[in-house]
Amino acid sequence: MGLVLALIALAFALPGPGSWATAVTATSSQGSANAATAVGQALLTAVAMLVWGLLAWCGLLVGTLCWARIPGGAGHVGRALLARLAP
Repeated sequence: MGLVLALIALAFALPGPGSWATAVTATSSQGSANAATAVGQALLTAVAMLVWGLLAWCGLLVGTLCWARIPGGAGHVGRALLARLAP
């Protein structure tokens, strides 16, 4: 649970998914004058993608865990999916 809270805190500090395309295109159009800024922005965008991807995976795991608790066939499908998501 602590890892998920840390990821949520990082997600608030990093740029959101809506600003990734503008961040990449804005730094590439500036040329080589601000190479350090472009590298920093690219790293920041890569870390933001990683954090948001991990948050999406955690959300998928929580949803699958809830689905796996349902009795019957639906729960069996949820448990099988859970075995594939979190080996």
